[in-house]
Amino acid sequence: MLRENSLYWNYYITNYLKGEKPVAFDLLHWNSDNTNVPASCHNQMLRQFYLENKLSQPNGIEIDGVGIDLAKVKSPTFFLSAIEDHIALWKGTFKGTDLLSGQNTFVLAESGHIAGPMNHADSTKYGYWTNENVDTDADTWLEKADKHTGSWWGHWQQWLDARNFSQKIEARVLEGELDAPGNYVKQRIEDVLKTQEESRHVA
Repeated sequence: MLRENSLYWNYYITNYLKGEKPVAFDLLHWNSDNTNVPASCHNQMLRQFYLENKLSQPNGIEIDGVGIDLAKVKSPTFFLSAIEDHIALWKGTFKGTDLLSGQNTFVLAESGHIAGPMNHADSTKYGYWTNENVDTDADTWLEKADKHTGSWWGHWQQWLDARNFSQKIEARVLEGELDAPGNYVKQRIEDVLKTQEESRHVA
């Protein structure tokens, strides 16, 4: 309901009221793949991470008795946000660079929550902004940022290569293993339900 006109009501009208089939859209298909997080974990994440913002507080969240302090993170960090993201607002995520003690790189992609990050490496549909100076506020950062055409993925690859000091090696060949991503992605929900139904009859 954060963008109810474009993300809710239009589908309610065309699909439910008019009975029209949804237009094929790869991003929405990907978006409908639920994570099935356990309810207790989901509730804890929403309350502590979002409502109370405890991860930003030193030792605000504990795991197995160990408090998390983001200021102790000194490794280089790559932040990516999308300028039209209505869920993780980019000016809010930009503040995350203040929480970590390492060298922080912030990149701002065009488009929204899904299309911005998923912009293919060969695509020129959306661009991105870069500015090495994160010791400022979000508006000033964007005002002085450089605009680039094409996907942010190439910039990320350069960032990774500049920090990869180990020699590249060939990927391992796993004997007896299925090729990634595995057989489960080929399963159809109809087949799974049929198998479950047959199991119930046998029982």
